Order: sequence, then C-alpha cells, then structure tokens
Amino acid sequence: MESSTSKEDVLKPVILKASIPLAVTFGGLIYTWIKAKRCLSKAPSLSTNEAISNGNNSQQGEESCLSLASMEEYEGDSAFGETSVIHDYSENPCFEEEINSLRSQIEGMKMKELALRLQFDQFCGLREQELELGEIKNALSLEIARIGFLEREISSMEAEHKRLEDWRSENKLLQKRFKKLQRRSMAQYRIVKEQALMIKAEEAEILRCHDELRMKVNIIDELEDEIKKLQRELDQLQDHKNELLKKIDTLERLHASKIEVSREDYNHVVDELDHVKKEQADEAKELIHLRWTNACLRHEITRHHDNVHQHQHGDNNIELEPGGGSDNQVTHYDSDHDQSHDDDGSSFEHHSVSHFVSFRHGNNGTRSKSGKLLRRIKRWVEGTETSKT
Repeated sequence: MESSTSKEDVLKPVILKASIPLAVTFGGLIYTWIKAKRCLSKAPSLSTNEAISNGNNSQQGEESCLSLASMEEYEGDSAFGETSVIHDYSENPCFEEEINSLRSQIEGMKMKELALRLQFDQFCGLREQELELGEIKNALSLEIARIGFLEREISSMEAEHKRLEDWRSENKLLQKRFKKLQRRSMAQYRIVKEQALMIKAEEAEILRCHDELRMKVNIIDELEDEIKKLQRELDQLQDHKNELLKKIDTLERLHASKIEVSREDYNHVVDELDHVKKEQADEAKELIHLRWTNACLRHEITRHHDNVHQHQHGDNNIELEPGGGSDNQVTHYDSDHDQSHDDDGSSFEHHSVSHFVSFRHGNNGTRSKSGKLLRRIKRWVEGTETSKT
C-alpha cells in the first residue's frame, strides 16, 4: 500500500509537466486551425471554434488527471485533426505555407514527444529502480530486524549456556558434597554396626548371666529344701535326745532304786549320752554353717541382680555417635573390673554351692552318708576360714 501511494504521488507532477507543453502546442494548433476556418467561413468557423474550445477545455481537464493512455488517445486525436486540417488546407492553395509551417511544427512536436517518451521511459526505469531500492530497503530493514532478533536469540542462548555452566559447576560441587556425605554415612554405618554387634554380645552375656542366676536360684531353692530336711532331722534328733534324756532319768531313778546295777551298764549309758550330745552339737554347727552359706548366696544373688540392672541401664544410654564406642568400652571395662572383684569375694560361695550340689545329689542315700558330707563341708569351711585369716 505504501509503494502504490508513493508511486501515485511521484507520477502526478510528471504527468503535469508533460501535459503543459502538449497543451501549449495543441492550443497553438487549434488557434491556427481556427484562424484558417475564419478565412473560409465565419459560420462554420464559429461552430468549429465552439466545438474545439469545448474539446480543449474537456481535454485539458482530462490531461490533468489522465496517465499515459490519455496521452496516446490525445496523439490519435491530434493526428486525426492534423489530417482534417491538411485536407481543408489542401482545398485552399493559399494556405500551403502555413500548412508547411504547421507540418514542421508537428514534426518538432513529434520529436519533443519522442524526447518526452524517452524521458518518461527513463523516469519509469528510475522509478522502478527507486521501487526496487525501496523493496531492497524494506528487505534490508527486515534483515536488520531479523539480525537483531538473532542477536537477541544468541544473547539468550549465551545466557542459557552460562547458566548451564553454572549449573554444571554447582552439580559438581553437589556431587563432591554427596560423596563426602556418603563416606561419612558409611563410616557411621560401620560404627553403628560395630555397636550393634557389641550390644548383641552384651545381650548374649546378660542372657548367660541370667541363666546362671536362674540356676543359682534353683540351687538355692534346693538348698533351702535340704535345710528344711536337715531341720526336720534335727527335730527328730532332738526328739530322740529328749527320749534318751527321759531314759537317762528313768535309768538314774532305777539306778538310785537299784544299787545292784552294774558299773559297766552305767558307763555304757554315760558314753551313749556323750555320743548323743556330740552328735547334737555337730548337727547344730552344721545347721549354723548352712544358714550362713544360705545368707551368703542370697547376698550374692541380690548383688548380681543389681549389677545386671546397672548393665542394662548402661546399654540403654548408648548413643549412636562416633564417640560412643569409647564410653561403651569404659563401662564394659568397669563392669568387668567390678565383676572380677566380685568373683574374688564370691569364690567361697561358689565352692560352697558346688559342694552343696554334690551334697544334694549324695543325700539320696542313707543318713550316714549325709552326715559324712556335712562333716566334709564343715572341715572345708573351717580350712577356708583359717586360710583367709
């Protein structure tokens, strides 16, 4: 649209410039033709003058707004008018000179027309070149806009590339940090695994101690049963002693009443009484020792319960940290150290328990065997007391 409007604006002054000389020449031609007509006749000259003046006015209006097609039509009309004028002048021989002059003027006008056509063709070529130049300028502006768009795209791609490089460097840093965290987590996993193994070992140790404690409790229950049996036997011996004392009393009364009782019977009864008193004293000592060992075993069981509770409380306070292993080792060492001291103090009770177990299994025989075992335990206890002192 802009090119068509610019083309019309350029063609208007060109058409005006070309129509001015043509109008002048055409006016001169009309003027001579009118003058010739006046010579022939006034009436036809007036009619032709009016027609020509009307045609001149209309043709001048058309020339101001027409293009090259109107110029060609005008040339055809002028040629027709020229032929008609020449025909009219040929009828009048007095105007031959004027005809020749008009012909020369027509030839000059034709030459001018050719020159104007050449100029017009040159102008059209220049106009086409100008239009092509405008198109080239438009294409150049489009290319410049495209280049600007491409430059913006290139700048955006460069920014994107820079952002990708930044992300790549950040990704490398994150990978390094991930590797460090992975190594740290593996180290912590190994520490936790070692601590879990230590906890399992300690749990196994606690279970073993619990089983041993249960066995000791069972042994203590059995010993209590044995003590009850011995107490019953002691009661039986006491009853037997009372019966013997009664017999002695009866014998003394009989001895007082019967002087004829022999001296040998009396000595026999006295020996039997001494023997019974010794057995009673031995059984009392054995009962005291059994009660004492029972108290020692109960004290050991309570102390072992306290150690187990303390050990479990220490296991619950273990932290899953890299520095937690040393604390566990210290508590484990302390518990082992205390256990070693306690073992030194409880060696007597352990040996006594083992002897009482053997005594329990040997008590299924006769009373004489139980008495022998009790005397052996008594001698062993007395020997350990003398060694401690």
